[in-house]
Amino acid sequence: MSNSDEEKKLLMLSKQSSQFFDPCLAESKRSMKCLKENGYDKEMCQDFFQEYRDCKKKWNKIRAEERSKHGLFSSWTSKEKTSTDQEK
Repeated sequence: MSNSDEEKKLLMLSKQSSQFFDPCLAESKRSMKCLKENGYDKEMCQDFFQEYRDCKKKWNKIRAEERSKHGLFSSWTSKEKTSTDQEK
């Protein structure tokens, strides 16, 4: 992971869930800039869109891995299992 990726990860993990942080903000801005510079012709900006999609996919995967590693939903899952088991 590059320093930039590491910095984004640290910023993302340090935010509370109610605070917003978009680790793909740079890719988003490049996409919007491309659209503006090309008269909003989406065909001209496909590479930028793909970079943004790839970034989002990467960070969503990292976020899911971090959540599962730290058990952020383990108590919810246990409660859900218990109530489902009791209904049977």
